Amino acid sequence: MKTTAASFSSPAAYIDTLVNLHFPEGARKLNQEEIVGLSFEFLDAGSESTALEWIMVNLAKHQDIQLKLFNEIKGVIMASSDGSVQAHASEIINEEDLKMMAYLRL
Repeated sequence: MKTTAASFSSPAAYIDTLVNLHFPEGARKLNQEEIVGLSFEFLDAGSESTALEWIMVNLAKHQDIQLKLFNEIKGVIMASSDGSVQAHASEIINEEDLKMMAYLRL
């Protein structure tokens, strides 16, 4: 069987797929606002997971930094508001805790 370049279709771009999408009810297409919204969700979701992956890889590569962050986080969540050490640390890190993590903010 002979195949030619014309028999293969190139992958469509995400935006082209959205523009050409038809819904069964009334065979309507997406409007511009819907396309922009879906495109934003696609880009936003991808950047968040990429950023988290980048952070995790770099923490694994630089274990000295990982240890500093671990110790800072542990120290903040184990400390109470009066500066004494709590026997049971809170499992929730809140905004006030983040403000006390100077190394994390670097």
